[in-house]
Formats: sequence, C-alpha cells, structure tokens
Amino acid sequence: MAGLPVRPVERPGLTGEPANHGQLRLDRQAILDLLEARELIEPHLAQTAARRADPAQLAELATSLDRVTTVAGDRKPTGDRATGDLATGELATGNFHQALARVAGNQALARVLESLMASYDQEQRHILALYGERDTDQQAHREILAAVCGRRAVRARRLMREHLHDVRTVVSAALGVPDLR
Repeated sequence: MAGLPVRPVERPGLTGEPANHGQLRLDRQAILDLLEARELIEPHLAQTAARRADPAQLAELATSLDRVTTVAGDRKPTGDRATGDLATGELATGNFHQALARVAGNQALARVLESLMASYDQEQRHILALYGERDTDQQAHREILAAVCGRRAVRARRLMREHLHDVRTVVSAALGVPDLR
C-alpha cells in the first residue's frame, strides 16, 4: 500500500477555475465543508499521534513545525494575501498537519487528509489567507506538538479541536457566513 498514489476526491461543480484577472472565485460552502471535515479527522489524529508516535516520528513532526516557523519568519508580505504571497507558508503549514497525520500511524486517515488537502488546495489557500493569524497559528501548532511529544493524548485532541474551531470561526466571519456548526 505504501507506494500507491493518492487520488484526489472528485468534486463536481468545482469553482476554482480562474476568474477575472487570474483570481480564483471563492466557494464559501467548499471552504466551510473542508474545515468541517478537518475538524472531524485531525483531533483524532493528534490524539493518536500522542499515543503511537516513536521518537524519530516526533523529531519529524518537530522539524515540520520548525519549517513553518522559519518560513513565516522569513516571509515578507507583498500585500496580496489571496495569491502566491503565502504559498510557501501554506505549504509549510500543511506539511505540519500532514506530518501529524503520518505519525499517528493510521494510513487510511493520513491518506484521507492528504487527499482532502490536495483536492481542496485552492480552498485551503483561501482559508490561510482569510485566517491570517500566523502567530496564533504557530502558537497553536507548538502547543499541539508539546502535547503530542508529552504523550498527553486527550490534551492533543482538545488543542487540535480548539485550533481548527478558531480557524473556522475567523474564516466564517471573514466570509460573512454565520458559524452554525
């Protein structure tokens, strides 16, 4: 199974085609759906990683977080938050979440998350641009990492749930959509 390619989830009615001036149309519902899916999966993965990860995997996770911190510290905003200005930081942030999924030891859920992130790449970019709380994001990641490394599984689950809930709340407000979930 390890060498099998991950196929993105098919999405009828994809609205990420280029619109005016090369910008992407915003699919509010797809953004909220992605956040809801991640809220269902990632807290479990954080809890499981705290229970199962070995020292080498924890080092991989810490390295992934270090990349996020380095990239965010080196980034100089161009003023265009909805385009490539954040591309490197987005990649690093996604790498932390995906590294956490890998060290949890559930290949099926890790692949589901990877497929979601690949299939909803543009929506994920919009989420990160709308959220815009880089320091808060990094602090949440550091706390999640500390809980995982400290083998505090319930705390890791709670911190991931709170982190993703915070992202959804901020993004929902930025989209002008009531947070009904």
